[in-house]
Amino acid sequence: MRGINDAIAGIAEETAEQVTGLQAATSDLGRIGAEIGATSHQAAGAKETCDDLHTVILELGQTIRQFHVQRQAPKTAFAPSYSTPAVVAPVGRAGETMGESSDGVDDSYGLQGRLAGWGR
Repeated sequence: MRGINDAIAGIAEETAEQVTGLQAATSDLGRIGAEIGATSHQAAGAKETCDDLHTVILELGQTIRQFHVQRQAPKTAFAPSYSTPAVVAPVGRAGETMGESSDGVDDSYGLQGRLAGWGR
């Protein structure tokens, strides 16, 4: 009978060792599951950030295209006028000669007239 008791005691010891091993494995799997959950949460946040960034990139591209079109529109609409330089006659009061203004500023190159022409 002693042989049977020893065999049962050996099986009980091995079972206890296996239970300890299974508990350690279960604990490790629980920790790994928690880490996967945290990583999944981070990945979801990164996806939202990427989606927002993608939207910003698309809006920026659209804005750049609009500015490009707006800059090209005057060139195509007024292309012939750029081929010949525009001459702006100085505007003055009666009795003033070219280059002399009533504010005392020397405008011998017609700078005020040219600057006024830019506002058109």
